[in-house]
Amino acid sequence: MKKIFVVLLLTLMMSSFQAQTMRIGLTGGVNLTSLMCSNLSAMSPNLNSTTTFSPSIGASCLFKTAPELGLYLGLIYSAQNQKYKGTQTAPYAGSETFNSETKISYIDVPILFRYYTPVAVFFELGPQISFITGASEDRNWSPSYVYNPNQKGADFSSDFNGFNCEAVVGLGYTRRLMNLIYLDIGFRAGYGLIDVTNQELKNDWSSSTAGYVQHSVTSTVANFSKFDFTSGNSSFNYSSTNRFYVGLMITICFTMDNPLSPDTNGTRSGGGF
Repeated sequence: MKKIFVVLLLTLMMSSFQAQTMRIGLTGGVNLTSLMCSNLSAMSPNLNSTTTFSPSIGASCLFKTAPELGLYLGLIYSAQNQKYKGTQTAPYAGSETFNSETKISYIDVPILFRYYTPVAVFFELGPQISFITGASEDRNWSPSYVYNPNQKGADFSSDFNGFNCEAVVGLGYTRRLMNLIYLDIGFRAGYGLIDVTNQELKNDWSSSTAGYVQHSVTSTVANFSKFDFTSGNSSFNYSSTNRFYVGLMITICFTMDNPLSPDTNGTRSGGGF
């Protein structure tokens, strides 16, 4: 992992110095997000999840190293949410149903290599480094009681890995609005290469503590092979969870000379894309 970061850093530095121009922009979008875990499929129909629309917003910088090549950097706040609906039968309360939504927020740093076609359509590919800024969950039980209370914005940050890395691909179109102002519209998809969740302690689900040690539904799904949380830890079986998203990104950017380039002559060009 350290070697990968060193290679990325060197590539970034070389591309930054070679670029004649750079585009600084504001970016925003909406993603269809999902937290993928193999344990979840085994829990149907008692527990089901749905993909969720989540927002993203931030800033970007594009270094144009050649008319058809560029290096895209971003600093983007994004949400990775997942909704669940479940039913379980408890010996002390009969049938229980719940609806929940896990809400994870990240600061994403995409480092994408971009290729432009002659008609201003671009393709992009590269890694994305992500840092978690918070994780919470809303959960409503029917009926609710001391063992399964309703929760709003409950903090479950400790359930999740604070760092992630995704492989990202994208496709988009660039249009010049004015001499130095451009609009990028594109679709981007990312898949997490690092486990999102942390493995829980098996003792959290022993018969003496079950119901008192609370975890998010996403974390619980990762730690159990079947949806029967009333049986203690008998089905405790950890499986990794991967982040996935696909969405629309829109960027308004302003072209300027690259101050890092030794060949900058103080003139800006609005030509090309």
